[in-house]
Amino acid sequence: MVSNEIWPRGRGRRRARKTWSDGEKKRLEEELNDVIAGIIVVAEAKHREHLELQRQREEWVESERRRLKEEERRRAEAERLKALEQEPASWTKSQQVASYADAVEREALKRGVPLVQGSRTHAWLVSARLHAAALDPVGAVLGALDVRPAADKALGL
Repeated sequence: MVSNEIWPRGRGRRRARKTWSDGEKKRLEEELNDVIAGIIVVAEAKHREHLELQRQREEWVESERRRLKEEERRRAEAERLKALEQEPASWTKSQQVASYADAVEREALKRGVPLVQGSRTHAWLVSARLHAAALDPVGAVLGALDVRPAADKALGL
């Protein structure tokens, strides 16, 4: 007995089955042409099914790639907006620290406190101004946006 089955997938398709065996009127050997034709039909159907599954898989992979790219874009945008909302507070704090350092320096000068390099007051002022600069997000934003004077850009700097 020779048997082949086709199990197509998808909506509205039915299982097709062809079985050959010795019958009362004909022997299997007499039906070899039908058997071979049936095998070819089954092979073609399986090949079409394989191609369809491969196409669906490739379509899914491409769809997943697009979905992940869009997800990454949205994540980056959310991150950018979060930073944008935090930057004004950092900028304000940097301005406050810098203003405070300026006020301490004015008061020190008014009192005659020496501001020579190496003095504790000078070291404190340097530290305060460095901290204010570190808090200031403006430089980082401009660097990220590559905002340079036109002359620097023209010179390739």
